[in-house]
Amino acid sequence: MHQDLTYLDNASTSWPKAPTVGQAMLDAINAPVGNPGRGQHRISRHAGEATQCLRESVANLINAPSPDRICLSSGSTASLNMAILGLLWFDPQPEGKRPRVVTTVLEHNAVRRPLKHLERDGVCEIVEVGCSPDGFADPEEIIAAAADERCVAVAMTMCSNVIGTAQPIEAIGRGLRERAPHVLFITDGAQAMSALPIDVEAMGIDVLAFSGHKAMLGPGGTGGMYVSERAYSNIGGPCHWGPIRPTQYGGTGGTLAGSIEDFNPPHMPGVFEVGTCNAVGRAGLQAALCDPGVPSQPEALAHERRLIGMFIERFAGDARVTIYGPRQTDRRHGVVSFNIDSYSPQEVSAYLDTEWGIAIRAGLHCAPAAHRALGTLDTGGSVRASPGPFSKDEEMGTLIEAIEKLLES
Repeated sequence: MHQDLTYLDNASTSWPKAPTVGQAMLDAINAPVGNPGRGQHRISRHAGEATQCLRESVANLINAPSPDRICLSSGSTASLNMAILGLLWFDPQPEGKRPRVVTTVLEHNAVRRPLKHLERDGVCEIVEVGCSPDGFADPEEIIAAAADERCVAVAMTMCSNVIGTAQPIEAIGRGLRERAPHVLFITDGAQAMSALPIDVEAMGIDVLAFSGHKAMLGPGGTGGMYVSERAYSNIGGPCHWGPIRPTQYGGTGGTLAGSIEDFNPPHMPGVFEVGTCNAVGRAGLQAALCDPGVPSQPEALAHERRLIGMFIERFAGDARVTIYGPRQTDRRHGVVSFNIDSYSPQEVSAYLDTEWGIAIRAGLHCAPAAHRALGTLDTGGSVRASPGPFSKDEEMGTLIEAIEKLLES
């Protein structure tokens, strides 16, 4: 089936994966699969060592101070829920005393919905910052809103999944540390992880949630979060609302003393990791991060920007095609969203799929507020094309040709 496929939907999930991922997962499923921390036998020890290697790979990728600050999960959605619900908990407060969370209109529902549920239940207030016409949040507006004494967190995307705009994360993180040091900085790195350079310390990030199946080129059901010492320490920290608490409880393995306790062990990362892990998926993600056949992060980013630049250059001057976001590719990652006059996004997607074998994403992209800000909410969203590090010039050429033919019809 995939022989005739032009795959330009890497912002949804990457394909092809890193070359060694499939074999690594096959090896993991065919060999005895140990459960980290659940036993003293060699297979369990090996699984624990493999998990620690993955933490080290992730920590090196984002300049985390320790691999033990990396909690592994099923992906960015699970991690964002743990961070947001674990910070605010389920503790309704009277009006005027509820903690505030600053966020933006660009957010994926993985950020937006946990906050909306908490707001509905009287747990917190949301301050939603807008964006410029080309899709950027203003650092000064975010920092000023966060300076309020009731603000406990800024929760926002590093990179818009709708239009690919790379947000000014470092400017925001530094500003928060200077002017609102009591506030935690929670970032959704689903689109940014491995796509853009990330340094959690230089950027002042307290929580970075990430998914393994996008630009990391790993399998689905993998990911995790970086958690700073400010955000969680078993001896407390400077956040006046308290450390992030676990939202799930259960078996963590480890020592006899650890298992006999009534509560999750207080140390990182075990406090947030309960139950049996996805050992096979982790093997695939570790393979992706170490694969010599994967272009470096700067090379992949330059390649993807060049491909979307081909599309922008061809259609930016055509009044029938509306391209969202900046024309400069250096302010994006590998995503371009657009609409075509007289056609809904869904019609364009169906045409590209059935007539040309092109896979793209059309709709609201799980980010309705972003589409409201762009003026596309009531028209069905937008068409999003997202090449990956293995996409070819001729594949973007096929998309361009297909749109040209549609415009001629």
